[in-house]
Amino acid sequence: MATAGPLTPSTASGAGWTNPSNIEGSSSYAEVDVAHGNDDVESPLIGTNFGFTIPAGSTINGIAISFTRKVSSTTTFTATTNSIQLLKAGSAAGTAKTPGNFWTASDVAETAGSTSDLWGTTWTLAQINASGFGFQMVAEGNNSAPVQSRTLYVYKYSITVTYTTASGLSLCQTSTFGF
Repeated sequence: MATAGPLTPSTASGAGWTNPSNIEGSSSYAEVDVAHGNDDVESPLIGTNFGFTIPAGSTINGIAISFTRKVSSTTTFTATTNSIQLLKAGSAAGTAKTPGNFWTASDVAETAGSTSDLWGTTWTLAQINASGFGFQMVAEGNNSAPVQSRTLYVYKYSITVTYTTASGLSLCQTSTFGF
């Protein structure tokens, strides 16, 4: 088997998120504030257009995603990853992951999927290589602080695709040195 990635998106969006384009591999964060007293599921933070070029005749074996996240403070506040969903042509596809992982005040790389996980659907090369392929993440913040808001931070979206080439062989890159 061969892998492509991890690759980062070149298109990002998210209503209510400040600087959503920071998920495109930046060292800065996309962020959203959760006001005091709220228990809101935030809008999806979406990354697409990962630039895959899986070779013709290959078979998709699995898809893994990763992103880094944290929260400004966990005092009187909990944040969780509510859902992670792959996108085909910009629309939700397959089975969403609902990890419910609690966020901390330190950067944590969260992953979902694997080298053999197709997320409950089938994938064509055209769908993976298309600009509308990507994923969205929805976080939930429960802020019981009487007067303080909290901020959710996310960056470093990436996807890795595992595939088998038409010949069934793994791809490798070689270099020739002349002496």
